[in-house]
Amino acid sequence: MGRTRGSRSPGRSYRTRDTEYRIGYAESADGETWERKPSGLDVSADGWDAEMVEYALVLKEPERYVMLYTGSRSGRTGTGIGTCQT
Repeated sequence: MGRTRGSRSPGRSYRTRDTEYRIGYAESADGETWERKPSGLDVSADGWDAEMVEYALVLKEPERYVMLYTGSRSGRTGTGIGTCQT
């Protein structure tokens, strides 16, 4: 894996500019220190979401959660839906 170029805004942390997007989940007790948790969703081996999964919208229904998300190229290649029981 090659090196990626990063940038840093004043008062913010470092981040890369040329990385693939992933939907993530993190928890914090104080709102400042965060711990990443497994999200259960990653890119597929090939297809419309093989490069990125991003821009999630989660809706709570009475017996399940529904998540809409976009795939590679900011959704130009497709939009996905995932569900899980509460």
